[in-house]
Amino acid sequence: MFLLLLLRNSLSSTLADLIPPFTIEEDRKIGYWSFGGQSIIQESQVMMVPPIQFTKGYAWTNVEIPQGDWSILYEMQVSEGTTGGGFAFWFTDKYGADGPIHGGPSVFRGIGIAVSVVQLNDDTSRLAFYYLHNKGSTSFDIKDLPDPLDVVQFSKRKKILIEVDFSGNKVTVSASTDPHTHMKQVFSQEFSVDLSQNYIGITAQSDVYTSRIDLYSVKFTVNKISESQREVSFGHNAPSGYYTPADSSLFRSPTLKLTSKELEKLNEGIESESDADTVLKIIDELNSASSYVASFKDVNGFVRNTIQPYSQKWHKRTLKIVENVRSARDVMGAAWNYTNQMMLAFNSTVKQSVLKTNIKIIDLAELIAEENEKGVDADGRLEDIRKEGQHNSAINLMMYVSVTEFVVSVIAFALFQIPSIRDRVLH
Repeated sequence: MFLLLLLRNSLSSTLADLIPPFTIEEDRKIGYWSFGGQSIIQESQVMMVPPIQFTKGYAWTNVEIPQGDWSILYEMQVSEGTTGGGFAFWFTDKYGADGPIHGGPSVFRGIGIAVSVVQLNDDTSRLAFYYLHNKGSTSFDIKDLPDPLDVVQFSKRKKILIEVDFSGNKVTVSASTDPHTHMKQVFSQEFSVDLSQNYIGITAQSDVYTSRIDLYSVKFTVNKISESQREVSFGHNAPSGYYTPADSSLFRSPTLKLTSKELEKLNEGIESESDADTVLKIIDELNSASSYVASFKDVNGFVRNTIQPYSQKWHKRTLKIVENVRSARDVMGAAWNYTNQMMLAFNSTVKQSVLKTNIKIIDLAELIAEENEKGVDADGRLEDIRKEGQHNSAINLMMYVSVTEFVVSVIAFALFQIPSIRDRVLH
């Protein structure tokens, strides 16, 4: 048993899980999940919808739906309010689909599991589970849903565990309204629509009767999950957190039913006297409605428990942003000062180099002008070279004459040694 529990926990640890503490990112995102509407993100839970009439909230993830057998476990709580509204889990083809089915769409392609919060005559709170299977051709109406597959009693003081298990072409929903009890199967149904390209979402809504619906965690149980995110977002078409009901009443409080009927009769001009029982019931409705009017204690509690933690967290984020901006400003200022000093030093060096170059150019110009005034042979070196050249020419001529004489003498001596020539010369 321990090994099975350990295996389950190890398989459930995925990046797509939604587990506290929650740290909100940009665009109201927590990990792979995006929140909107009137949902309020707190550190330990997310209030999907407050107990305020005609409000709704939602959460959607763009992670791909796992292939094969897998399940998803939701940990929630329904509390406060006048016991009404509800929530729904969606596996549909449209990301962020909006509509009247507890904040979800009425026309879709996929699977929807709607859970309505109802109060019976014995004042017990119950969850009515509906299974919505749609191939895109059916339009559901919140007032004309199929019969609930099961109705489960719950306590507003305890958390609720709801597991949706996909095995083959069958979806099984189990629930536990007490953390100390085992999961009990609510229903099991077959589906024939392809979910591979669909999206996973959670919506919640308060109607005429209201409920505060909190989401504590979402965990996947799967052998292998593709944690790649698809490029989708709410953008400018994000669903609103409010809606206008189709049927309006004279009074905002849902408890003033008989009072509304009597007032309608009066406005229509119907003259009829009500009996004592009707009058007493109207008085009872007025007392009941007055009890739901928020007192200073209620408002103070809401501010302290909801608004103040959220504002403190936002204040901390603001201070952190201001500190980061201040640090960035200091860094930019230091960089600017350092760059300015470098530019000043570079400018000074360039000026000195230009000044030295100008001085050298002036000196060179003066030297050239001075040499120009002296002429080409100012120091007489060219004349000396000319005279030395002439002296060397005379010496060379004398050497040439001497060598010629010596050669002629040698030739004459050689010729004189020939007898015929010698005899001719002597005779």
